[in-house]
Amino acid sequence: MGLRLITDDRLAEMERELNSYKVGMANLEREHDRALAWAREIRDTKDKEIERLHAEIEALKSERGQMRAEAKRLRQAVRYYEEERHGRKTAI
Repeated sequence: MGLRLITDDRLAEMERELNSYKVGMANLEREHDRALAWAREIRDTKDKEIERLHAEIEALKSERGQMRAEAKRLRQAVRYYEEERHGRKTAI
């Protein structure tokens, strides 16, 4: 085993490298936090849009049910009218 001598220049260089890595890591963390915030904002926006679309779908389902009931009522009215009309013709 040998003894390794570290000079002041080498020590200063190692400290500069370490500080450089720390600054780089801080920058990466900041960029990561920005990317997470952006992704969360997109997710929240899309979640709200999905909720709005689900509400719209439910409203359309309800409207469709009402339209079917109205169509059924109108068909019954037409059938009744035609039966009454047909009945009068045969009675005459």
